Amino acid sequence: MGTTGSQTAGTGGAAVLTDAMAFEELAETARPALVRVACSVTGRREDAEDAVQASLLKAMAAWPRVATQERWRQQAYVRQIVVNTCRSGWRKWGARVSVGEVPEVVQLQRTDLVDDREILRQALSGLPERQRQVLVLRYFEDLSEAEIAARLGCAPGTVKSSASRALKALRESIGPELTAGPGARSAPTALEPLSA
Repeated sequence: MGTTGSQTAGTGGAAVLTDAMAFEELAETARPALVRVACSVTGRREDAEDAVQASLLKAMAAWPRVATQERWRQQAYVRQIVVNTCRSGWRKWGARVSVGEVPEVVQLQRTDLVDDREILRQALSGLPERQRQVLVLRYFEDLSEAEIAARLGCAPGTVKSSASRALKALRESIGPELTAGPGARSAPTALEPLSA
């Protein structure tokens, strides 16, 4: 006996529901990492949250294309959408008018590790867009120079020179702060230059 139209629709409905549940689960578990990546690229938590939200909407619309892929491919797909959204958002976000800086709230001293992260975050936000993207993709996403070049649409030599300039700028801006004071420390190993 053949399948009726209602049986076929029921099977398709179950697949759509399963896909929606899989996407929802991926979005919930990957969101913190996506926000960290977006924050590293944009330099502002608010912009990062906006970029991740917009990216998840784009990914949801395209989800049927990647729903059958392995989990790591799905995460890479969504992460690439986040990076692309951040890159295209520079024009939109760069046009915003800043009325003034929000006053700093005095905070009690935290652990050295948290202080180091804040110093590094501030130093990263001072880098040009391309240099920041290269460092995020290299050290947070652990991509090779060839993969970074393919994602950013540039030559591998551009990736190397951008990384070199970015690491030099980071060493110059955070080196004294990380080595000053009691219990002096050296700069983190993540700031070592890319291998040739």
